[in-house]
Amino acid sequence: MHGHWLRILLVCGTVAPAACARGTQPQSPVAAAEHVFTVVSDTLLIDTTYHSMEGPSHQVRFTMGTSERVDTLWITGITAEVVAPDLTPVPVEFFCHANLDYDPDVHRRLFNSNRMTSSRLFTLSQGHEAMRFPDGFGIPVRSDEPLSLTTQVLSNNGVEADKQVRVRIRVHYVRKGERPMKSLAMTSAASIVSTDGHQGHYGMSADHHAGHSMNGVSKGGMEYRDSLGQKFSGHWVVPPGKQSVRTVVTKWMNLRSDADVHYIGVHVHPFAQRITLRDLTTGKDVFTSLVQPMEGRVGISKVTDFTSTRGVRLHAKHDYELIADYDNPTTAPVDAMAVLFLYIRDTELASVVER
Repeated sequence: MHGHWLRILLVCGTVAPAACARGTQPQSPVAAAEHVFTVVSDTLLIDTTYHSMEGPSHQVRFTMGTSERVDTLWITGITAEVVAPDLTPVPVEFFCHANLDYDPDVHRRLFNSNRMTSSRLFTLSQGHEAMRFPDGFGIPVRSDEPLSLTTQVLSNNGVEADKQVRVRIRVHYVRKGERPMKSLAMTSAASIVSTDGHQGHYGMSADHHAGHSMNGVSKGGMEYRDSLGQKFSGHWVVPPGKQSVRTVVTKWMNLRSDADVHYIGVHVHPFAQRITLRDLTTGKDVFTSLVQPMEGRVGISKVTDFTSTRGVRLHAKHDYELIADYDNPTTAPVDAMAVLFLYIRDTELASVVER
């Protein structure tokens, strides 16, 4: 992985809706008077089989504006597609993921906010190559705010010959004052397994009423500890057959107050069947994403996301569980992840940017 600074690779002005065949690369519809900022990765070489998070990657750092004009930009969606070096479409089965990040400390300073967030703005992955907020919702960033984009490709089914590809990302946005906007902030819920034999959930001791966490094997040594010293991995191994990982994600979600979620993005690996967010306090499911595999190939064709102008209420005093169901039909272990990206109404930032 390597990175460099980029001021502007390509900025398009007002755009009209674009058509695209689902069989190659999906694109979300573009709203009227919306702008698109496009970033294209360097050329990446696929010369063998690369599974999830193993393939060639590229990182670029940039801002979405120029020094001559500093403004607030409302990001309303993001799309990804794999292309050849000449930018012609390539099958989506070579797409692993794309992460768009920012610096939370810089963001808080620019917007005079005290909200603690992660560095992640968006994650796109195979089967979920487009994220689109409901009309009138977005994440505000400054046009001079530093952003970082990491893109990665894969080849679960191998390649007959070396293949050169690039990843094209389109960030959809509107400028401040072009339309009324409501602010969103991202929190997440992740499935994780215990890797050191303990039975507590993340941030919770083993005597929690929700039961024990699942013991598992970390993929590639990607492990971390919670505040109690318990060891976990969010990238784990699924043996042949069915597996269901149940994770209490209350501490992970870190809701400071009740909040409405207006969009839920999904990240899973091949052989996932579904991922469910359940309110343990009420016993009701908040959202279930169904995963459609590629026909005759290892890969993900489609995952279902959630979008709502009205929103669904999440309660700070409730406990929540994430259930990730996998079915590995092969005779060898496979890798797994399961994350929901929850975009909730940001009432703290609203008073700053929605005036």
